[in-house]
Amino acid sequence: MIEGMAVNYYERIQKSIDFMEDNLENDIKVEEMAKEAYMSVSSFYRIFFAITGYQAKEYLINRRISRASKDLKEEQAKVIDIAMK
Repeated sequence: MIEGMAVNYYERIQKSIDFMEDNLENDIKVEEMAKEAYMSVSSFYRIFFAITGYQAKEYLINRRISRASKDLKEEQAKVIDIAMK
């Protein structure tokens, strides 16, 4: 039973990560991330950190920085345009 619950948590956290990936350019609240994972905010904070080793907002910021870094390397856009994105 515990094994099944753990898998379910991984799937739920992955669903919230997918939501973040789809909305990197939008203002995302932790409440929305938790809703995507079908969890309360407090449970989401705890379980997200246990699975990823990051706080949810920290993970989101790191992904945005990674995306911006990739865009800077691959696009012919101005730095300010990528920063605003």
